[in-house]
Amino acid sequence: MQLQYGVGNEMTKEGDIYSFGILLLEMMIERRPTDPIFQED
Repeated sequence: MQLQYGVGNEMTKEGDIYSFGILLLEMMIERRPTDPIFQED
């Protein structure tokens, strides 16, 4: 499985599930992966 969904040419069910899981996680913790709290000093 690729680390980032959509990088390759092939769309898979596993990629959809992974993306949906990331979306749910963002909604639960109310933060995005690009928030400053996740950046290293």
